[in-house]
Amino acid sequence: MEMLLICGQDIGFLSIGRVQNGVLVAHQTVSASPEQYLSTVDLTMREWGIEPSELSAIAVVTGPGSFTSSRISTVIANTIAFAKQIPVIPIENPDHLPLDEIINQIDVKKSTPFAIPTYNRPPHITNSNYQPPTTNPQLLTTNS
Repeated sequence: MEMLLICGQDIGFLSIGRVQNGVLVAHQTVSASPEQYLSTVDLTMREWGIEPSELSAIAVVTGPGSFTSSRISTVIANTIAFAKQIPVIPIENPDHLPLDEIINQIDVKKSTPFAIPTYNRPPHITNSNYQPPTTNPQLLTTNS
């Protein structure tokens, strides 16, 4: 069983692991912002010689951690799983343990069609910073 393990709990780093038959055979932590996570996963898979068609499941640390990092890494895992029709195995990592210490938490029986990020406090992603103008804008007119 070939599995990818993705952990994006820190806004500046992404950890990726290669799991074969329950054993973490390769892993690395890369300095990357969430905007770079997808390209980092793609590059790592290429470096390790993993074809997406070889994956039988994908495990993802859903959090808690940086809200953006948790959401992006979860979306990447869900997208790969959806495209390849493979299960997602969500893992919570409240102690921010490294991949080699959370490998035992991967339980294929807990696989789901998709994973949901977990947070350690209420998210505030919908708070608006919009401030309405204090005066009405004047209409510009042109003479024709």
